Amino acid sequence: MSARRGTALLLVLATLVLVVTAAAALARSLALHRIESDSFRTQLVGDRFVRDATPRIESWLAAESALAVMLPDAETPAIPMDRITLDEGLTLSITAFDLRGMAPAPLVAAGGPITRTLPPEVVHAVRTLDDLTIGDDEPLGLDGFSRASSSTLPVYPRLGDTGAIGGLVAFDVPSARGAVPLNVNTAPWPLVALAMRDSGRGGLDLIRERRAEGKPANVTGTAREGADASTATRTELIPVAVSDAWAFRVEATSGGTMRAWWVVYRRERAGWRCTHRVPIDG
Repeated sequence: MSARRGTALLLVLATLVLVVTAAAALARSLALHRIESDSFRTQLVGDRFVRDATPRIESWLAAESALAVMLPDAETPAIPMDRITLDEGLTLSITAFDLRGMAPAPLVAAGGPITRTLPPEVVHAVRTLDDLTIGDDEPLGLDGFSRASSSTLPVYPRLGDTGAIGGLVAFDVPSARGAVPLNVNTAPWPLVALAMRDSGRGGLDLIRERRAEGKPANVTGTAREGADASTATRTELIPVAVSDAWAFRVEATSGGTMRAWWVVYRRERAGWRCTHRVPIDG
């Protein structure tokens, strides 16, 4: 009798193992299906959102970009534009990044005082690349840097993230020899101080005061007589009050699924033109 009970108990235990295993497999399958469903939905809505975001971006560039200003202690020139949360936790957002409010990649690669305004690991990541152009002096672009660099630092910035290379160094704009604009209203303060000092311009305190009030400052006057021309030539930073190049992170997130794009605009004679629109992973 005890042998029969033992056999029956083994059968019950075996059945329980099979049921639990099947239940676990079903749970994994449902979870995977949910992830795939979220990913597919995020992709569809995100792709549509990046297309729909174009008029909003171009309207902002035309009407609001010239008034952009950051507080003096801002570490990156990042401006939140839109953040929309839809049903079922789907969030859509646009963040603007002033490319003329960052250290130009070619100047960082060349070394000099500008490197002291950046974290050493960021400087190292930029200076390890041999070439920052892709022919005809066209800039490498942040996507090109992402492919070519072996750095483990995050590349594409997002709002609130001050450590990403693309929020501190500009790869998506050409840097004309001898004249690289730096927006004194959005750039991190050490860069502004460097540009104003080396161009021989006064008014640094007034710029800081205006930025602290949330108001853009103008860059007036010319270089002071006796300015250090050798230093100005080396850094090549020209203080300006308005940017001619912006990048936008357009992002759709749902749960743990994210789909994002890096969209770059430059202002030309005919107006603002989109020069890059690439999907990004992080």
